[in-house]
Amino acid sequence: MDFDSLRYFMEVYRVGTLTRAAEGLCVTQQAVSRKIIMLEEELGVRLFLRTARGMIPTERGLRLREKAELILGTAAEIRDGIGANPKMRKTQLKMGFSPGTLFSLGVERIMRLIAGYEDLHLDMAEHSDSDCEASVADGSLDFAITINPGTDKGLAYLSLYRDDYVVLVGAGHPLAGKADLRLADVARYPQVMLDDSFRMQAQLMARFRRDGLTPTIRTRISHDLNVAYDLVADNEAAFVFVRGLIPEAALRKTVRLPLVEPDLSWDIGIISRPETLARHPSIGQLADDYRAAAG
Repeated sequence: MDFDSLRYFMEVYRVGTLTRAAEGLCVTQQAVSRKIIMLEEELGVRLFLRTARGMIPTERGLRLREKAELILGTAAEIRDGIGANPKMRKTQLKMGFSPGTLFSLGVERIMRLIAGYEDLHLDMAEHSDSDCEASVADGSLDFAITINPGTDKGLAYLSLYRDDYVVLVGAGHPLAGKADLRLADVARYPQVMLDDSFRMQAQLMARFRRDGLTPTIRTRISHDLNVAYDLVADNEAAFVFVRGLIPEAALRKTVRLPLVEPDLSWDIGIISRPETLARHPSIGQLADDYRAAAG
């Protein structure tokens, strides 16, 4: 989820049709439609009813509107300096974040925390895990919130949050009756996997290789997670994914099982070059403040 998606959503909500929203945003109708569909797929819910009269927000759409207004409003406050002394010189930093990370950390909490830094202006953009790592390494980004890249990248890492991996299977899948699973159990059956731009995928494949396992890949996906959930529900494949990122709609038609693998977790944090951290202590302070607020 990114700011453009929320901005497109709010414009469709405001004007009621894709055509008028496209005119207001100065983009094509297809671009607006694609953004809304991708947002619905990411959240796993229908945000609008498509009718002859236009786009009618659903109950979930109404709830998202409240959150989107807060998020976009806070972002505007950050851009405008949130009433800070106009003579104050702001430090401008470029921050990336990978898919799912801000959702797991709590978008509202992160945005409110950032808004508290009156001397800091952040240019924020979503990138894949691999692009976050590459852009931080070459200096295109000052820091990024992404998955722990390990120690071989030469980047500093400040952990913020950890979540567990689980295995999703259909009710009729042979694994559905097991209490706890290991990767060796999962490797015996076809799997849905993310593409290689996701650090999670590289992490899982490294663990498979270490254990001498060769998983059977049913398909790879990059954006449309509903494909994964449908394949799982139809007992076509298993899917190793992050517990907190699975929507309730998917859980209603699948079985979620614990994955018991020591030292294997979805670890979200801040990556930066060591010299950038030393030059901009506010990056490290952001990590400290988040951990303190999260308890």
